[in-house]
Amino acid sequence: MLKRDHGGDIWRTAAESGRLPDELIDFSSNINPYGPPSGVEKAIVASLKGITHYPDPESRKLREALADYLGVSPSNILVGNGSADLIHFLVHRFRPRRVLIPSPTFCEYELAVEAIGGEVVYLDLMPGDFSLDTETVLERLNEVEMIFLCNPNNPTGNLLPRVRLEPIIERAEGLDVTVVVDEAFMDFLEDREDHSLIKEAARRKDVLVLGSLTKFFALPGLRLGYVVGREDLIAKLALCKEPWSVNHFAQIAGVAALSDERFIARSRKLIARERESLYEDLLRMDHLKPRPSQANFILVELEHPILNSTRLREDLVRRAIMIRDCSSFRGLGEKFIRVAVRSETENERLVDALKQILEEE
Repeated sequence: MLKRDHGGDIWRTAAESGRLPDELIDFSSNINPYGPPSGVEKAIVASLKGITHYPDPESRKLREALADYLGVSPSNILVGNGSADLIHFLVHRFRPRRVLIPSPTFCEYELAVEAIGGEVVYLDLMPGDFSLDTETVLERLNEVEMIFLCNPNNPTGNLLPRVRLEPIIERAEGLDVTVVVDEAFMDFLEDREDHSLIKEAARRKDVLVLGSLTKFFALPGLRLGYVVGREDLIAKLALCKEPWSVNHFAQIAGVAALSDERFIARSRKLIARERESLYEDLLRMDHLKPRPSQANFILVELEHPILNSTRLREDLVRRAIMIRDCSSFRGLGEKFIRVAVRSETENERLVDALKQILEEE
């Protein structure tokens, strides 16, 4: 069984290293370094009295704000306590016997399937560039009842173009296979609308798109995710979802964040710039092979004869820097790390620390 292992456990790292959480720079979690939007804190403070009431069980205002942002109807949207919560909810609701999952990818798809006693059919991404062989996907769809696709994929950062996704959803629809596309990192793309399948999900019976306000809007502590689907399917799913799963502050924060268009445009521009700069810095370093990415993180292969991902993570923690050791990802190993794209100053600190470690080795 795959071990649950995620980045962002700053509390554990702080305790193990003897540091305060604020002393660590966290490159292990893929969170917008410029967020959350300034209006979020003000909105939360202004809504403090709301904790004396149950939160809106239907998250009406939040779904309306999401509908405006995504270009669909509120009736196409179900919100939850983070996208991981919704992954497990969907698997428990559909109870598929066999599920096709690419590898490497986000571990919660596999863990959710195993939790209901289902079987995972693994599809290894192509060696070298970690691309998805769509022809193999089409051939194997008749073996399963559900498929998970992360786009852009975590941890590789690869974006699967719509033109390659469309044959998959057409084939799946004919076979009654549910396609779940996790677009948790799609918000970081400046041309998000050109790649997202949200409009397809709103009209097709077997397509669901997962989204998250955790990553781009920097709200991981509040847990806020959503799923988009056809109106009749969302209505059925809503009947099965436990009440009050999205707390009062999460709903307030989500509405405030989605309304800040300036923050959205600025974040996309800055992160794209910093991602390119960080990638180029890593590319110039001996023993490191960064992979091109369309998300706010970069997968890096270690080509060092001695250094592995666990040892590098430990060396960086001693310098108050956290990275994601990718040895727990199925299909990777001890020669891969993942680093989030942070601010210019923080990225420079990471690069300097890596240079020091590699020179010492």
